[in-house]
Amino acid sequence: MNRIRDVRIAARLEIAEAADAAGVDFVEFALAERGLSLIHLDTVTAISDALEVSPADIYPDLGDALAALEAFADGEEGLSREDEVKLLSAGIDPDPARWYAVVTMRSGAERKYLLDSREKDRLRSVLAKPAGPGGMVSFYSDCRFVVARQDAVSEVRITSNVSYARFSSHEVAMKVTLLRSGSARPETVSVMPDEDDNRPFSEFVDAVAEDRPLPAFLLAEDEEGEERYIQTGLVELAEIPVGVTRPEIYTEEDLPAVASPDRLEDMEVKGHA
Repeated sequence: MNRIRDVRIAARLEIAEAADAAGVDFVEFALAERGLSLIHLDTVTAISDALEVSPADIYPDLGDALAALEAFADGEEGLSREDEVKLLSAGIDPDPARWYAVVTMRSGAERKYLLDSREKDRLRSVLAKPAGPGGMVSFYSDCRFVVARQDAVSEVRITSNVSYARFSSHEVAMKVTLLRSGSARPETVSVMPDEDDNRPFSEFVDAVAEDRPLPAFLLAEDEEGEERYIQTGLVELAEIPVGVTRPEIYTEEDLPAVASPDRLEDMEVKGHA
């Protein structure tokens, strides 16, 4: 694990303050602090700068692996396998490049997703396989779970060169973005976060990942706060913020790191596209 939380508390900063100082989203910072995501070298540097310490201060167990990654980013020779394993174990992406998936739907809609190198490799693997009976693909991108229906996708392009707007929890913390059959225009709907005894969006993501039958409807809200039930069979693509499935991520510093089988770093891209 890292020492981001310890250093942040010693600096008397709340997560929101530290995230703003680092120029990263609240959710991205909270996930990094808890070791629940794979973060880019630039994010490591931004967080350490915001906390006024060195990257080695917040990742003290990495030894020379972090320095090797910095040298790799500057164009020197690649990492050893040992250094890659150390970085991955610490929640740091060993690839200094930034990768994106550009998904073009048959409707003409185009969506762009930031991928860490692990998700990029998993997605490539899934795309090379025959489609399964569920005909769905799920992956993790920039504080969101993305689910797409395979017969609605015309092309997926993986690239390191594309313009991209980062996720903002200030704008869509509890909002799910949907593309539905017959429309090329994305729709953003307000939702209630999952609770211990009622986790519809977690169940939706898990059903796709495990190629199980989907729930018939997803519960959303209209502009007046009235209930809306959206048929999943008509959903071609869904972007579900982590905060919807894991609302505890918005809890302040007293929340310990989540240690359970569904932690983000263990999530694999599953399904088919």
